[in-house]
Amino acid sequence: NCGDTTLHNGKLCVFGEPSSPVMALLCAGYPDDHTVFLPFAKALSESKGKGNILVGVMCIPGYDDRPEDDLPWQNHPRKGFSFDETAKAVREAAKALRGVSTHKNPELVGIFHDFGVVPGSIWAKQLEQEAKDNPSVPLKPNKMIFFDVLPQCKGDKTGPTLHQTLYYTYMLVFAFGSLLQTYVSRYLAVAFVYPIFMLLSIIGILPLYEFDYKLDEFNYKFFSDGGLLRSVHMMYMYRLVIVESWSKKTRAVITLHENWKAMPILYLYGKKKRSMFHTDASLAMLEREETEKQSLSRVIGIEGAGHWFYVPEQKLEECCKYVADFILAENTFVATS
Repeated sequence: NCGDTTLHNGKLCVFGEPSSPVMALLCAGYPDDHTVFLPFAKALSESKGKGNILVGVMCIPGYDDRPEDDLPWQNHPRKGFSFDETAKAVREAAKALRGVSTHKNPELVGIFHDFGVVPGSIWAKQLEQEAKDNPSVPLKPNKMIFFDVLPQCKGDKTGPTLHQTLYYTYMLVFAFGSLLQTYVSRYLAVAFVYPIFMLLSIIGILPLYEFDYKLDEFNYKFFSDGGLLRSVHMMYMYRLVIVESWSKKTRAVITLHENWKAMPILYLYGKKKRSMFHTDASLAMLEREETEKQSLSRVIGIEGAGHWFYVPEQKLEECCKYVADFILAENTFVATS
């Protein structure tokens, strides 16, 4: 039973019992609005343990299309939103979800997929810093979960490998397509992006295999009326990451938070891809947390799964079990600054 709450010109779909002691906020990435996460959100809200989980689903600002609310996708700012604005949307969504909750002091868990990890990780770091600056402010979220994309750890200076860089070629294409649609023409952007994307697909230089692109939700977005035009509008996150990543300050912002004891991390990723969306160094640092029992943090690679492993066509039930087990696990580690 999904209810909607307006925020930042956005929408929050809510599942589960308001009295639950645990809340989970979900946000997907490109090219998804709320829809892709709804089956998983419903399943997660029904997970037992401390009681059903109260789950809210948001999307990256500018990624939704709601003509019924007088907000079709064409009404979003053509240039998209800044990193700070996307993080602000996460903060507002968390406040809206807290407004639905009737529990006195519920735990909060952030779950982010694909480009959703960017505003999610910025939000977590902002709240971590606020808790440091004001010890009376409780540290929230209590846990962070990343789906298939892992921001780099603060001490990771490695960057993507040459193999990964080759398979990330499409990101440059999407970033330039965003520039075209913002400053020239959406139609020209489509004419530029998709022939190159199809060529990369034919020669096998895309990080995902074909089965990931055959999901009903994915095909609906691209081949419905106006889908291609909408998709290039949503590419603004690629432009931000590519253009602003030249700045050391920006690169420092898009990293994992530091206090993994107080805010442990679950990283789930699909193993059936040509290239992964994490660095080996950051993955190893997170795995060491688990093996040496330095925090509750965990890493789980899902066999036979791709980028959208949490959808019904792939590994929804398995993914939901991993997430629910992590959410409901008691964090017995002492918080350190």
